[in-house]
Amino acid sequence: MEDRELLVIDDEESIHKLLGDYLRGRGYTVYSVFDGMDGVASLRDHAGIGVVLTDVRLAGADGLDVLREIKQHDPLVQVVMMTAANDKNVAVQALRLGADDYLEKPFRLSELDEVLERCGGRRRLESLWRRRQLFMEHLPIGLIWCDKHGKVEGITPAARLLIPCAPSEIVGNVLWDLPGLQSARALFEPENNRVSARTVEVEACDNSFILQPVDLDRDGAPDSRVFVLTNVTEEKNLQRELDKLSKELEAQVRDRTESLAAELGFTESLLDAAGVLVAVIDHSGRLVRLNKFAEELTRFSRSEAERVFSGFIQHPESPLSRIFDPHSSEEHGGTVAELPTRDGTKRILSWSTRRLASRDNRGGKLIVGVDVTEQKQLEAKLKTYNIQLENIVESRSSELREKNAQLIHTARLATLGEIAAGIAHEMKQPLNVISITADLIKLLHRNRTLTDDLLLSNLEKIRSTVNRVATTITHLQGFIHIDSSNFETIRIPDAIDGALSILGEQIRLDGIDIAREIPDGLPTVQGELTQLEQVLVNLLLNARDTILEKARLSEDEEEESAELKRLCIRAGTGQNGKDVWVEVTDTGMGINDELKQRIFEPFFTTKQADRGTGLGLSISSNIVQLHGGTIELESAPGQGSTFRIVLPAEKHS
Repeated sequence: MEDRELLVIDDEESIHKLLGDYLRGRGYTVYSVFDGMDGVASLRDHAGIGVVLTDVRLAGADGLDVLREIKQHDPLVQVVMMTAANDKNVAVQALRLGADDYLEKPFRLSELDEVLERCGGRRRLESLWRRRQLFMEHLPIGLIWCDKHGKVEGITPAARLLIPCAPSEIVGNVLWDLPGLQSARALFEPENNRVSARTVEVEACDNSFILQPVDLDRDGAPDSRVFVLTNVTEEKNLQRELDKLSKELEAQVRDRTESLAAELGFTESLLDAAGVLVAVIDHSGRLVRLNKFAEELTRFSRSEAERVFSGFIQHPESPLSRIFDPHSSEEHGGTVAELPTRDGTKRILSWSTRRLASRDNRGGKLIVGVDVTEQKQLEAKLKTYNIQLENIVESRSSELREKNAQLIHTARLATLGEIAAGIAHEMKQPLNVISITADLIKLLHRNRTLTDDLLLSNLEKIRSTVNRVATTITHLQGFIHIDSSNFETIRIPDAIDGALSILGEQIRLDGIDIAREIPDGLPTVQGELTQLEQVLVNLLLNARDTILEKARLSEDEEEESAELKRLCIRAGTGQNGKDVWVEVTDTGMGINDELKQRIFEPFFTTKQADRGTGLGLSISSNIVQLHGGTIELESAPGQGSTFRIVLPAEKHS
């Protein structure tokens, strides 16, 4: 048996131990799994596995499910079902579903050897059959092959194209039952244990054909027949003209010997006209046939070509050695190798070979070479162009990343400019607190009423105020810093608090109530803190502006201000726990469907020219995408808006 890799699927440790020790001792590579779906995964991971021994009763997926998965993945893999004595019905069902064999527990190791030997034989037969099918499908000659009763077993694509009027399903029909091929029956009428007719002419699809058998009979009782289907319409038309000119020539054409000679001449012309190299060598390596295309391609005469071809055999490291070796039984299809020519250049050909049968069982070899030199040269050029294109794309991508970072930084500075007045106010307030507290200390000291407790209390108030100003300045410094591309672990509450430290007080001074609903224990994310703060600052600014705009347009602002001037920032975790979301909800003007389609476009804004650049939401969307997330919008005119940011939660090992 050639396949030496084997998979055992069973939920009993003792079975794995027994079979593993025995089979490894027999030279097998053994993979062992206890679950059916793990077995299917192992088969996909190890392409060399040729045989699977699986129990019928498995955890997770039973043996029949595993059988279906394996056969769908690779029908060539041999599946042997291991069943208990009372599972024979299941074994029969498995065989109907495609199982290749079964073993009844308990079984002897000799039975296992017999089953594995049968599996190996089936694998080899199926592999050979597939190779034969592949060769026949790619052979550039019209061939039809039938069983000894005339039932069509296969047809090459070239032959199928010659008779387009035939039924779509030719395989399975009797050859002479097909339209126009009735005379093909003569090819199957025995005469002295041999086929009486060596060729027939048929009329089908408004064309004339010659149906000629290929002699594959080695023992006098062939089980299958192969026929070459050749379109001879033009020759038939010419023949009709010649028939009109000469009755004498008609008599000669009807003579069987000259008919065969004419067919032989046509075959020679067909080979010479073919745009592929065709060579035939006999059992001794002698060049029997070399078509005209081959002579023109190589510039060799037949005798020179014979010496060159036989020389390949002396160099076993060359793939052409096996192709031109007359004693090699290996058949090739699509082997690419270089062929030297008379002028010293080399052509790249795709080679195919086939063994030819003969009555003396010595045979020969048909060799077909398709010139793919220009194709291979083009592939090499395309590969070079692809590398150059990849380098250009990488260079342009690097430039775009750099420009994108600068654009984000510019937008961040624009945002700071927009909130500068609020920041100045926020700085002025704690400075006033410090100034008043200092004046109070002076007054108490002048009046000789400054106690140690009062001094410490007021100094603590000054320190607390200074810390507040320092925190705001720190956030502003980080906010305007040009980002590095290094992501780190970020807590969503930190990004929210950072944005609120920059803008929260200014929003409250505008009379807008801010609700903060942040649960504990949110998963962390990978990202850049100042970039996420920038996104939240943009959303908070937009929420503030739309709330103030709605309040301005309200006919009764004082009565409805408590309801209108409110925004909420929330956070949470997705249902699957793999996402973290943050949303900013306002009670502002709302957005209609038309504006929703354009809201994230660069330079698109509904604000006045001096109130916005139109880049805030566009850059925010870009930042969120760079973090692997999405930004979503829910809004209706007059009902406010909700912008939701969804980011992937950080995975922890």
